Amino acid sequence: MYQVATGAGFHDVWFERHPDDAGLTCCHRTNLINEQATFIERIDFVFARGLGPLNPRQTDLTFRVGFRPNERVPGPVHPLWASDHAGLVATWCRRPTVELPSPTAVRPVTESPTR
Repeated sequence: MYQVATGAGFHDVWFERHPDDAGLTCCHRTNLINEQATFIERIDFVFARGLGPLNPRQTDLTFRVGFRPNERVPGPVHPLWASDHAGLVATWCRRPTVELPSPTAVRPVTESPTR
């Protein structure tokens, strides 16, 4: 499925933002009581296209959730993971498609109107 999405022009947002981090998301133990995440594969993806070049300074807007021990939720006996795998979160803003006039294109009024 990955090749189908990328072949259709979509970009793997995690890989674009974090090329040196595999972004593993799978899997916690089936009973969800493991204390540490021990992921061995990546099954969660965010794909996008038509966004233009990604700003490398905005890496904090794409992150994983559900893999830090402090993200576990209270369980009946032990803290539990909310899901059997982590998730990816990606946030971005589109630039306006309408060009705004440059400040030099607007002429200031230098004369007072005559009556």
